[in-house]
Amino acid sequence: GRVISLVLYDDGTLQMSTDYLNGESPVVEVGTWQENEDGTLTIDLTGTPEEAYAEAHTITFEFQDDQIVAVDYDEA
Repeated sequence: GRVISLVLYDDGTLQMSTDYLNGESPVVEVGTWQENEDGTLTIDLTGTPEEAYAEAHTITFEFQDDQIVAVDYDEA
């Protein structure tokens, strides 16, 4: 399993931490976010605090009750 924490900041930036529950430090990624007209939320992960990715990784979420659920992303 894993625990994912997503923090969205007012300025449109974000920080996502993924803890793989393997005793190692969580993987921290940064990027930007936007709310879409259809009510979904799109985030672009642009790198780590230390290094930018060559290409952003985009994830689209839908709001379901009190959670957000990833509905469109690169499964690789």
